[in-house]
Amino acid sequence: CSQKMSQSAASVHLHRWLMSGNCLTDDPSKADFFYVPAYEACYNETTCGFGFHQTNRCFREDFKPEKHLPYFERSRGVDHIFTFGCNLLPWFDSVMVDTRNSVLVTVESFQPETS
Repeated sequence: CSQKMSQSAASVHLHRWLMSGNCLTDDPSKADFFYVPAYEACYNETTCGFGFHQTNRCFREDFKPEKHLPYFERSRGVDHIFTFGCNLLPWFDSVMVDTRNSVLVTVESFQPETS
């Protein structure tokens, strides 16, 4: 999926770059940060639209960071970096609400009006 030459592959390329570094640890209890990419390009790039219910394009429908990421609660997610190479989810999406303390990196973001 990283062969797609689009911004949607940004998460894959950033992950590869981080893996080439010399500051990695195999012991999560010693980690300063956790990288959580949303691999949009690996799924279906055409789902990178601007709808209200698109969480399942990158995460399981029942995804809860505190449940599925074992070290998330250690710092309430502050030490977790999420990347969205295609489009940030709407602010009111459950993933966005649950990760509000985390670092969220995106190439661009369309946020629909809520009124």
